Amino acid sequence: LKPSWLQLKQGHGRIRGRPLQGAMADEEEVNPKAYPLAKENLTVTILDLVQQAANYKQLKKGANEATKTLNRGTAELVILAADAEPLEILLHLPLVCEDKNVPY
Repeated sequence: LKPSWLQLKQGHGRIRGRPLQGAMADEEEVNPKAYPLAKENLTVTILDLVQQAANYKQLKKGANEATKTLNRGTAELVILAADAEPLEILLHLPLVCEDKNVPY
């Protein structure tokens, strides 16, 4: 996950300074291997949840931190970015989430 992914402008419906369009900010940037994608209304809800977690200092960013929290048993939810480059750095997370019974 890119740290700039979480740079949200609260209440403006924007990601990285671009307007939120469709299920993702830019469909061209989404890797076709990333499936399933959240619908637009669910995406907004997820981004609000991520913003709240960041405000309460409960957010971990990146594949390494997500893996650590999963292995320690402290993760409650994992959000995967469909525009991660390269996407392969995230592909182990669904397997670990299923082993630990954590929604992703």
